[in-house]
Amino acid sequence: AVDLARLQNNSWLLLELNGQPPIPGTSVTLNFDAEAIGGNSGCNVYGGSFELVDGRLIISEIFSTMMACMEDGVMEQEAAFHQALRDTVAFAVSADGQTLELRNADGVVVARLTAADETAEPVAELQKEWLLVELNGQALLADSEITLTFDSEALFGNAGCNGYGSPYTAANGRLTISELFNHEVYCMVDGIMEQEEAYLAALGAAVSFELSDGGRTLWLRDAEGRATLRFAANDAAEGGLQNDWLLVELNGQAPLPNIEITLNIGDDGLGGGGGCNSYGGSYEASADGRIETSEIFSTLMACLDNGVMEQEAAYFEALNSAVAFELADNGQTLLLRDAEGEIVLRFTLRPAAEVAELFGHAWELTALIANEAASSLLMGSMITLEFDPETGQLHGTAGCNNYSAAYSMDGDKLEIGPAAATRMFCGEPEGLMAQESQFLTWLEEVEGYAVDGRQLTLLLSDGRALVFAFQ
Repeated sequence: AVDLARLQNNSWLLLELNGQPPIPGTSVTLNFDAEAIGGNSGCNVYGGSFELVDGRLIISEIFSTMMACMEDGVMEQEAAFHQALRDTVAFAVSADGQTLELRNADGVVVARLTAADETAEPVAELQKEWLLVELNGQALLADSEITLTFDSEALFGNAGCNGYGSPYTAANGRLTISELFNHEVYCMVDGIMEQEEAYLAALGAAVSFELSDGGRTLWLRDAEGRATLRFAANDAAEGGLQNDWLLVELNGQAPLPNIEITLNIGDDGLGGGGGCNSYGGSYEASADGRIETSEIFSTLMACLDNGVMEQEAAYFEALNSAVAFELADNGQTLLLRDAEGEIVLRFTLRPAAEVAELFGHAWELTALIANEAASSLLMGSMITLEFDPETGQLHGTAGCNNYSAAYSMDGDKLEIGPAAATRMFCGEPEGLMAQESQFLTWLEEVEGYAVDGRQLTLLLSDGRALVFAFQ
């Protein structure tokens, strides 16, 4: 019993295999439970059985997942590690409990492992949204979705019909889930409740986890070392794909100097600046890296700087051609690929300091949106808006006259009172006074607002909107 406790008291990390250190960048682990072993052998999750007989350690029935990893030597190292486990007949734990040696029948040390730090913080890569792709070795029912999200202290998600949650602890490959609870709605879709019951049972029985594919795949294993749940990171979730991005490469070329092209992806759509015009549209994205954009619209301004309009047209074409996305550099880079797999757009996260707040900026109107169509301002005209939080007033120029109005806010709700304006008449450009009248009328009908990057949208009823930007 003492020997077993010494094995179980640690999660072990491989230091040496047949006298050689592991391949750099690989992590090979070994965990002991009551009668089973398990861990990650560098590419695949594995499990097996063991016995302690008169101080001898016998490991048998080793099984593993069947992924192929392409890095040089990883699969060969994995096979050698599995063989070393099979060859083990004896073990020794150092006096301080920090080193485990596995020996073969000739007394040769085939594997040397060190105790992982049990005080380590939970793995940061675990704390995101995951989509279940395999339950007890089987794919999910068609059109069903099961999610799992970890925050710092709790996990939660949707089991296909009902929401669920639980406190948890996780470190060094060990996972403890306690007090798992769920709602009790009954869904009539064939098989969905049986699948949900099987999922919650597997989740409640999970005692360890493994991350593979650069942190994009999560495996949960039971006490017997079986990988019962396999998840894929939901890169389409907020904080992943949904972010504020700055273009750094268009069809393999850097953008024109001093021209900023942005992409802001949210729950309900995408938008940004194309270098001259503001744009928006719809998109659909899935956890397997597929993306489809649609209904892209933009304002219709003309910018006279050399190449700006051609670059903007190329950007919109590339955006429309994107069929796949990839997050790289720990989520700091977004790649969009076309149907041939070519990278057509490369973005980097926009620094937080560049993301605007509502106050402290003079906003310039770039578009009026009605019936899902955007119209630009008249050439040579400008409409501005600035909020003063101390007085509760907003002010600006409506194109010809200066104006001001009282406003009040409640969360993302915004009410603007009737505007007081000077009474000048401007004859040029033609139509300026009608544009000003429309703007002031719409301003009074504003019901809410949204700030997205350098873009401010004032929301009206019937899908109308006033879109502003600041420079």
